[in-house]
Amino acid sequence: MKSMKKFSGKKITAVTAIIACVIILGVVLGACAQSTSSSQWVADTISRYYYTDVEINDADSLSPSEIVSKYLDEYSAYYTAQEYAELLYGNAGNSVSYGAGLVFLPGEGAVVITCTGNSPAWKSGIRVGDVIYSAIIDGKELVIDSAEDLSAFTAATSDGTCTTFYLASGLRVDLEEYSQYKQSYVLIATDSSAWYFTYDGLTMQESASDAIPSLPGGTAYICLSEFSGDAATQFQFAAEKFNSLGCDTLILDLRSNPGGELDITGQIAACFENVAGKTLLTAKGKSVDDTYTCPSAESRFTIKSGVEVKVMANSGTASASEVLMGALLDYGVISYSDIYLSSYGEEYLALAGEGARTEQTYGKGCMQYIIPNSQTGEALRLTAAILYWPDGNCINDRGITKADGCNTVSAPYPSHAVNTEVEQVISAISQDSAAAAA
Repeated sequence: MKSMKKFSGKKITAVTAIIACVIILGVVLGACAQSTSSSQWVADTISRYYYTDVEINDADSLSPSEIVSKYLDEYSAYYTAQEYAELLYGNAGNSVSYGAGLVFLPGEGAVVITCTGNSPAWKSGIRVGDVIYSAIIDGKELVIDSAEDLSAFTAATSDGTCTTFYLASGLRVDLEEYSQYKQSYVLIATDSSAWYFTYDGLTMQESASDAIPSLPGGTAYICLSEFSGDAATQFQFAAEKFNSLGCDTLILDLRSNPGGELDITGQIAACFENVAGKTLLTAKGKSVDDTYTCPSAESRFTIKSGVEVKVMANSGTASASEVLMGALLDYGVISYSDIYLSSYGEEYLALAGEGARTEQTYGKGCMQYIIPNSQTGEALRLTAAILYWPDGNCINDRGITKADGCNTVSAPYPSHAVNTEVEQVISAISQDSAAAAA
């Protein structure tokens, strides 16, 4: 798949995929490390916790990363002590990045395809779908007309020779040193206003410019980007706002939500009255056979059973997102016909490369444990179990698809926030309401 560029502090780093689906649905386990080499510790940990048997006879001749690459699945990974510390920092919702990811699309330019809520990029007015037109580098303007221009731009922001750039809309953005911020994982919008989370990640901030004027009265849109950090508390506050506004219809946007942590998933699922207190999933592996139950939620955080719920998803909707969708389906909050899957055209599929998916969710129905080595600080993430919905269904390597009875909406990649896909869902809701009233 093609790479994208991402602001990170004063640096811009490349990631290996446009759609990443490796955020962990799992738990952190403490492991008592023996006085062995890192490679032998990794091999022993795999033998004990990996979901299926793996025979490793060459641990002494391989590095920890080589063992993981050779023997484990795509969701498993080895972390050095520094990498593990950074992982914990990020999973807590902390960031010092600029918060915008870019990719060059022929015919469109340097397009923003991700923008983290409450990040410097978000606060400066940048949104998904914006196009960076030009940058001032060493006092000269560079118009970004190619992938090479984008690379020059990202290098210049990294070394400090670029401090200003312009969007195609005319917005000027001045790059500054970035301070730590708490990510906003939740955005709630109505036809007249919108709210996200700022400051400590728990303070709701109104943003009228992010309203969706076409939303029918009584309908709210909630976008949930990950099941990490303060996402559960933020979703609870969004549910409270939904209730206080007297809304009776919810569009829940899980597009490109790669998943997150199991306890956060349960807390968010518990915000739906039909799901609270019931089985969320069953996990089965070589050393795991557990059933996870949703907690209960306060009444003010509860979306009542009579609310009409529509869910938006795409090929980047994975893991914990699919678990939540399974619970909503199994307990009657939604039916498959209430799910709207992004349908990508040939241009996107060609850009995304081999393995690109359309008209389905990702299909990650497995759970990872993160097991730290208490003596060295390193850690191993490995797949410990296959996941099953409350009704016993497993969507691992399959996902939720159009064949299940879901609707599809045309997706003009890369826009994935408030765009034509949302408008198509709003139109469908309006048509259903009109038909019901006829």
